[in-house]
Amino acid sequence: MVLLPEFFSTGISHKGFLELNEEENASPALDFIAFLSKKYNTNILAGTIIEKEGDRLYNTSYIINRSGKIEAKYRKNHLFNYFGGNEGAVITKGECITLAELDFAKIGMSICFDIRFPIHFNKLIKAGAEIIVCPNAWCAPKKEPEIAKIRKEELRAFMIARGSENLVYFAGSSLQGNLGDGLIGAGNSIIVSPFGEVLAFANKQNEGIYAEIDLEIVRKLKAEFPVYNIN
Repeated sequence: MVLLPEFFSTGISHKGFLELNEEENASPALDFIAFLSKKYNTNILAGTIIEKEGDRLYNTSYIINRSGKIEAKYRKNHLFNYFGGNEGAVITKGECITLAELDFAKIGMSICFDIRFPIHFNKLIKAGAEIIVCPNAWCAPKKEPEIAKIRKEELRAFMIARGSENLVYFAGSSLQGNLGDGLIGAGNSIIVSPFGEVLAFANKQNEGIYAEIDLEIVRKLKAEFPVYNIN
């Protein structure tokens, strides 16, 4: 499975979102991802794409299967409306969790700020998630490198914790570099094992990472240490 970051096709500017027509509804980006999925015979999680329904916009993550079909979509539940963020002024929050059953694993879906809410991930493992994915656009102030460093470490810590505490593989794909409005993407894309081991980590700009995983480990842990039943 290939995982792309949040806002991979639009950037974070809300101004452009308001110009979307419902008829377009993100189809050019999805059509291209569907083409790549079929060409390379792989599942692709298309980061997030702004989806328009009626007069509402949603920050939506899509999983496209090997046949180029939409297997699942998830609308971001927890919007970033803090420390100057105003995502909720433009985007409507989603209400449901989403589990995608692909041909090799059950995938629990999350987006960026969801990572601060452990109950979201508890619901996903109760639903059967074996891998949890988190495309994100974790931001930091460009002119304050010390804060930017802390923000990067914070994101890394969250992603390791969410994998370890839920005994699943966790994959986070993060925007990197200049995002405009004085912000930079924190980067730090990561793949984490159910034991909290970092299997792959992007510590360079605009880098792809890869790891092989063993889902039998997750299935054995679910049977022997059923944390999903612990409230």
